[in-house]
Amino acid sequence: MSSRCKTVVKILVILFAVLLPMSINPVVSRASSQLPISVLLPMSINPVVCWASSQPPIRVLMDGQGLSFKSMPVIDDGRLLVPVADVAQAFRVQAQWNAAQRSVTVIDQNDRFTYYMDSHRVDLGDNSIDYVAKSRLVDGRSYVPLALLAMDLNYKVEWNEAAWTANITSPPKIPAPARVYSGVFPARVAFINDGHLWLVDGGRADAAPAQVTGSGTARIVGWSHDGAWLMYMQSPARKIYSDRYYLWIVGADGTRAQQVDPQQIAGTPFWSSTADVIAYSTEDTVNHSVGLNLKLAAIEDGRATISTLLADGNIADYAWAPDGQSLAVSVPRTGDQPWRIDRVTLQGVRTSLLTSTVNAADDGIYPWAATGFRWAPDGRYIAYFVQLNSSSLSADGVAAQVLDLQHPGPPLELAGGIRSPEWLAWSSDGSRLAYISGGGREATNNKHLRIVNMPDGKDSDQTVAGQNDTQPAWAGNRVVFCRGPETPYHWDEGKILAPGQRIWALATGAAAQAITAGPDGTADYAPSIAPGATSMIFLRLNNATTGSLYAVP
Repeated sequence: MSSRCKTVVKILVILFAVLLPMSINPVVSRASSQLPISVLLPMSINPVVCWASSQPPIRVLMDGQGLSFKSMPVIDDGRLLVPVADVAQAFRVQAQWNAAQRSVTVIDQNDRFTYYMDSHRVDLGDNSIDYVAKSRLVDGRSYVPLALLAMDLNYKVEWNEAAWTANITSPPKIPAPARVYSGVFPARVAFINDGHLWLVDGGRADAAPAQVTGSGTARIVGWSHDGAWLMYMQSPARKIYSDRYYLWIVGADGTRAQQVDPQQIAGTPFWSSTADVIAYSTEDTVNHSVGLNLKLAAIEDGRATISTLLADGNIADYAWAPDGQSLAVSVPRTGDQPWRIDRVTLQGVRTSLLTSTVNAADDGIYPWAATGFRWAPDGRYIAYFVQLNSSSLSADGVAAQVLDLQHPGPPLELAGGIRSPEWLAWSSDGSRLAYISGGGREATNNKHLRIVNMPDGKDSDQTVAGQNDTQPAWAGNRVVFCRGPETPYHWDEGKILAPGQRIWALATGAAAQAITAGPDGTADYAPSIAPGATSMIFLRLNNATTGSLYAVP
């Protein structure tokens, strides 16, 4: 092989795992997952194709077993491409060629990935992206980048430069969850394991976890007000970041699972706090960020009865009022029409709660809508975030406000932070709001607990230097939250998000105290407080993808 060709095929391995702290919470949580490893080859100044018949030959192994090829892998523009037809069986997928589009579609269960020949374009479900490497048509056969194909199918790839070998590893088999405590505990727990929904009834001694879903990917929404039903969303795809989710419910005993609406869900549905009624929006396939409508699903006699409350096609977010008789509805800015918050009753009567102003000096980026509503339990206040029309900028932090419905006027401005409704927590009497401030999209740095006293608006900063706070909740008159050393976000496979993080409690006039303690190399998340604040269940991780539930007084 020429020295030029050897230069082209030097390989860079990048380990890439995406872990979201909000995705690991039990009961109100999702198990964290990881994306596979991407194999990228550096760009060449003069791109050429190196055929595997050159010295040395390229080898591709799947779980240690060599793959055979009718047409050998190639190096194109510094990237390793493989013929789809030859690797389809190894990846356990189907491949369909479309001559008119000059594309090949890979079908994995209900996932579809379409690669366009001699193009950077790749369709992932309903979304299109431009990948760094092109797919190619070589001698009439479709070749795609091995790194992208493996990532789409949740496989891991590593390159051995010395041996000129690509090693593909199948996704690890996740063991079924096991109950390790045989006694009775006063809770039903819903959790996600390997993308599937499970339930365990703590009121029955030795009751094993029961699997509810067996295909696709599930996301937990939450229990109904009376605990009779669990709401969840399910996608037919196995990728954790699927763009297709449908609304489902299941009985507390794990039976009567049923799909509520045949249309895709937009945003997050919500239970009424007083009845077995769900408010939700179905997908606008043209503009995915805005729902088409606002629907209600009343669960009666084990079945859902659907009605449409609003059908104007311009809803950014919504949330039930505490009395279950109305909802706050966010209407986004359109053109010169400002964003606003309305109240809509169950009879469809709308009244205005807040109308923003439009700044003529907006330079392309402007406040777009109120999102992430959190009502105070007494119904007097609504806390929310002011989302920008740029998703990227909004991910780095947005303004937060509190609207006083008893005293109309400008909303109270809070310290800005990540747009996470779970990080807005009202005390049971509605007199105090605990929230997390701090810019930057990383959840493990620069996040700090603050507590607002209402109605005087006094905002106390609970920052401790070098410490990072998340996930506030209330236990009586105490704020319970997660705190741990600030740490860079972990992209490495197997590492936990915030090693050393514990759950703390803060009472008025007292210093915060840790209420959990654990071994080095673990982290505690997701405090769930029992009624009456008598006990707590939380999640302890020992790495990025595995952990256990614990209960403490």
